Amino acid sequence: MIYGMYLSTMGALVQSARHATIANNLANANSTGFKPDWTIYREVPAESVLQPGHRTEIDGVLEKTGGGVWLDRTVSDFQTGSFRTTDNPLNVALDDARQPDYTSFFLVRNEGADDISYTRDGNFTVASDGTLRTASGAQVLDGGGAPITFTTNSPVEIDEGGVIREVGTNAELGRLGVVRARTDTLATLHKLGDNEFQNEGNAVVFEPSQAILRSGALEDSATNSIMEMASMIEGHRTYDTNMKFLTMQDETLGQTVRRIAATA
Repeated sequence: MIYGMYLSTMGALVQSARHATIANNLANANSTGFKPDWTIYREVPAESVLQPGHRTEIDGVLEKTGGGVWLDRTVSDFQTGSFRTTDNPLNVALDDARQPDYTSFFLVRNEGADDISYTRDGNFTVASDGTLRTASGAQVLDGGGAPITFTTNSPVEIDEGGVIREVGTNAELGRLGVVRARTDTLATLHKLGDNEFQNEGNAVVFEPSQAILRSGALEDSATNSIMEMASMIEGHRTYDTNMKFLTMQDETLGQTVRRIAATA
């Protein structure tokens, strides 16, 4: 009975974590370049597997009974969102169509930070000091890790290779730093917020990207709102079922204790 309460509690906890992840995905359904998260669960092995030395032959069924599930980790889904035309030359979308096994990122750095961050959000603006920045205020970097700074107020354009030129004179003002990594190696990237990722311990190997840069366009969030809503409903029902089982077992345990006390 106590074992059943434990299983129901574990089931409710993992559904609660799943609900929080889905809620965050839905909250960012309109965030440029957002990548939704998935919660990964793992089966808790039977006690006879975890501690073979304590194995008994009292009850073969109980010996093979697992311990439910627990939250293993949360990973981001790096599928590409749809592209939306804005006609703003400082809006840039990363198109990895010709390198389908890779995902590309812009190089950015936050104020006061030493490490480079990575983002798919190409909604750029020019700050009062002439530096190119993200919507959240991070500096946009070139391939060498230096901030991109404009010395002119003239209109600019960005070509498919990320080169920024002054309209009219065609003078080169800089080049956007864009790198890529194999999509199947990105699980260790850590979300910082504001659609930025950090490569902790340099676990992911980045290299120069061959992505096409679409100026005047943005990548929409990759969140599938319909799928997320369906998952939220499913998770809520599963959570509710676990809580009902927990209540039933608690009441049964209480009745058992009262009966034992009455016959003592």
